[in-house]
Amino acid sequence: MTPGDRLLRPGDGLARELLIEHSMLWMLETDRSVLSLVASHGYAVHRIGAELQVGVGLVGTAVREGVPIRIGHMSLSMVYGRAARGVIDELGLAQAVSAEIPLPGLPAPRSQLAVPLRARSRIVGALFVESLHDQYFGYDDEDAYHIAGTQGSLSVPTMRLKIFEGERSWWEPFTTSTESVERSDPLAGQVKHFAEVIRGEAEPICSGRDGLKTMQVVDAVVESARTGRPVNIAN
Repeated sequence: MTPGDRLLRPGDGLARELLIEHSMLWMLETDRSVLSLVASHGYAVHRIGAELQVGVGLVGTAVREGVPIRIGHMSLSMVYGRAARGVIDELGLAQAVSAEIPLPGLPAPRSQLAVPLRARSRIVGALFVESLHDQYFGYDDEDAYHIAGTQGSLSVPTMRLKIFEGERSWWEPFTTSTESVERSDPLAGQVKHFAEVIRGEAEPICSGRDGLKTMQVVDAVVESARTGRPVNIAN
């Protein structure tokens, strides 16, 4: 096992838990504005040490903009690009176009996703995954919240529950399950509950006191961001 394999052991988890077979970990060298490939999973040739300029390609653009970028029909973009290059070659303008840079990856991917990695509000790199299937990385597999604790984690709204059944360790796999919940339109549910409260048929799930506490937390976050100092919230 190479150091890169150890570094991307989570890639094993991506393959096992999410069926994502091809992944790369890029780290940012801020002084040179360059991304370096430090680990990969699922490729015949790993090309550890390959470099990519920030702002170039899917990964470089995701890091520059600080947002995830997804392509569901990558093959169509590649076909268009190759057709355009063919016309350029026929016109004798090939020297005016920079050569394609050989980078690691699938020769004909159909879906790709690049996600910037942050530490203390700074982008430090990116996770890149790709697939041979169209629209493989869909909205249905995204979570709005991820609640992590000492024994495991729960993701919402996919309701994936991951827990350690044995020793807690970076190198031990989670036991993964999906909690069953009744799916419904949240806005319709709020209106229905509000009407029930007005009619005296139910107690508020979220009281006015709960709302006040929420606003206190929001105000403290804003004040902490403005001053750069911790803000204590009185009970």
